[in-house]
Amino acid sequence: MTVANFFKYKTIRVKQFWRKIKCAMFSNKFILWLCEQRYLKYKNLPPLKIGFLRLHNEENTVIPCLMSVDYMFDKIVLIYSEITDNSLALVHDYINKNNLQDKYVIKKYPHKVYPPHDERYFSSFFNVFNVFNPHYLSSYYRFGYNICKKLAKGRNGFLAKIDADQIYLPDCFCEIEKMMENEKFLYLVNSYGGFDGHVLGNIYKVDYSHENTGRNGFETDHIIIPFSLLNLTFYNMEIKIFPHKIAWELLHHPMLNCGIMRQYTSPMWFHFDRKKPYKAPDYKNLTAEQKYLYYKYIYPLLKKANSAYKDLIIN
Repeated sequence: MTVANFFKYKTIRVKQFWRKIKCAMFSNKFILWLCEQRYLKYKNLPPLKIGFLRLHNEENTVIPCLMSVDYMFDKIVLIYSEITDNSLALVHDYINKNNLQDKYVIKKYPHKVYPPHDERYFSSFFNVFNVFNPHYLSSYYRFGYNICKKLAKGRNGFLAKIDADQIYLPDCFCEIEKMMENEKFLYLVNSYGGFDGHVLGNIYKVDYSHENTGRNGFETDHIIIPFSLLNLTFYNMEIKIFPHKIAWELLHHPMLNCGIMRQYTSPMWFHFDRKKPYKAPDYKNLTAEQKYLYYKYIYPLLKKANSAYKDLIIN
């Protein structure tokens, strides 16, 4: 190949690259337009706010968690599998005492689920591609996620994943709802603010992917999703061998590269360790403001629920 032909070839390749980029940009705009049409079609219906909760042996925090969030959601979809402690009985008792039967949808996943980082995820290279294995965490989460999507069909609103080992601060999801309305209905909101030892500046953040995607933050399952984008998100497994073994569920958002991701940077929850001894994992670095939030909003819920953490004092 001559020098002239080489540069001619490179020019053609560059043009092809930019053509692909333009096609991708057009497809993103087209998807956004379709989402907008759906939003406009249902915007006059009463909005629905759904909390998506996976429960597994979290008897110490599940009731304070529900106390902190149930008034912020219209429906809470709770899925569970192989619970061996008193968590589920406590939930049913809480629902019955407070007449919340219409708010909660509780379903049992019918398969055994491999826990995070289980060796069975790494037993074969081809396991990485076996995303529909019913024993995978991702399949378990898709089971509950599909229930949420059916409830959301034809409605406006949002879905937020909540965790039973986290106790949420007042009105945090209400603030996110306002954020979506004030900016644009399409925004995914990446929720920051869990006091659990994962520190980013002065903000505590849970990161489930260990990777900065370069697209407005981290891919994580703590993202609040407008219903117009539910069908564009997908639970998958993150399985890595190097540099260390990692295997857990991750909610992928192909629309992240459209620039519609927004980060909610106010504290949202306190995160607790499920195992004994009953202490928070890394509370020694809390600021005076964070301690104030704990004693004003979290500590009373622990006492009221008679949680194993009810005597947890932060110095």
